[in-house]
Amino acid sequence: MEEVVLKDIFHTLWSKRIHILLIVFLFFVLGVGYTVKLTTPIYRSSVMVVLVSASKPQEGTNTQITAADISINTKLLTTYSKLAQSKIVLDQTIQNLKLPLTREELQKNVSVKAAQNAELLEVSVQHENPQEAARIANELVRVFAKQVKELYNISNIQVMDEASIPEKPNNINHTKDVVIFVGIGFLVACAYVFFANIFDQTVKSAEGIESEFGVPVLASIPNCEMKKEARELFVQQDPKSPISELFRSLRTNLQFMNNQENMQTILVTSTMPQEGKSFISANLAITFAQTGKKVILIDADMRRGRQDHIFDRLPKPGLSNALVDYQEELILDQYIQETEVENLSLMTAGDIPPNPSELLVSEATRNVIQKLKSAYDMIIVDGPPTELVTDSLILTTMMDSTVIVTLCKGTKRENLKKMMDGIQKVGGKIAGTVLNKVEMQAKQYREHYYYGSK
Repeated sequence: MEEVVLKDIFHTLWSKRIHILLIVFLFFVLGVGYTVKLTTPIYRSSVMVVLVSASKPQEGTNTQITAADISINTKLLTTYSKLAQSKIVLDQTIQNLKLPLTREELQKNVSVKAAQNAELLEVSVQHENPQEAARIANELVRVFAKQVKELYNISNIQVMDEASIPEKPNNINHTKDVVIFVGIGFLVACAYVFFANIFDQTVKSAEGIESEFGVPVLASIPNCEMKKEARELFVQQDPKSPISELFRSLRTNLQFMNNQENMQTILVTSTMPQEGKSFISANLAITFAQTGKKVILIDADMRRGRQDHIFDRLPKPGLSNALVDYQEELILDQYIQETEVENLSLMTAGDIPPNPSELLVSEATRNVIQKLKSAYDMIIVDGPPTELVTDSLILTTMMDSTVIVTLCKGTKRENLKKMMDGIQKVGGKIAGTVLNKVEMQAKQYREHYYYGSK
């Protein structure tokens, strides 16, 4: 089950790859805009001071710092660090330089760092103006040293390196900012895919259908394209194409699953319109006809039948007309049309009746099918979708097998389960499912095709 979930996530990742790339690219653009246009450059300038001997050497004495001086200075580092950011030092610096800043504003931009195991203090000042950053840092250290002398009566502050005007902003790293934004974009894209997978209740893979519903997937038909003027009868128009081979595999799987039964009637249906059942049933009927069997395809979707369009035949008379006119001596040939496919006949849906459900579940339907069974080796019925009407549920009881067409990332799992439960309740047989419009890489196919959506 975990493997199936991972495969579903992978399918979601692949199907959402364009969205993922767009999200990452959007954050890339935002990162560039932020780091180039929106970030105010802040410059940092630092003064390095060292604590020297606290006592003034006598003339002719040794000027070298003693161990006592080092011990005193080390203890003073913490005190000096706080003093450099004290109210008196900040206020005096603002007054001396006539800065348009409050003490709190200056304090936020001043930092003092004491070096470990050394008598060094680094006083840093940040400002939008690099000249001001250096000027404030130098003045602040001067005021700080003066306050040390006045408060402690010692002169142990000596400037090692005065503040210089910084050339580059301290807060801007274009590469780092863009990488961070791209990383955030990738995380957002992953979250999008994760939640899309959780809230997407559609079927996504053959493995998922078989694992969750316990029915075999007889074939997975890819989502491909072809020229607009081309028709949907791939098996007839291009029998050597990869898609035609998939339909032959579907036929073989149906025959193999029913090898111990005399399978003569097959219902092809779906949960909702636009899932590809008419396309599947038309090409499946052709594959059976190509084996030499005498086949008839019945369009039982009397509300939205499409087989007349697929085979380019007259829409009527058809099934609805035969059911309305039915009587024991009725000759069905007048409602049947030959197709361009050898061994394949077609009974279209006919006129749209006011009561298609009542007609389809009537005894006349059973009698028509029985009559056709004596004249044809195989009967393929293109039934109406079950979510809108219950016609196909009743039809399953008249058929040897039922094939359910599911639309990849289109058929809801809840609807599929409801449909399967309904078929089982009425005593119908489910041969398996066909997963339609599966996304596959173009390199898997030599040519590109398009097929119908009902």
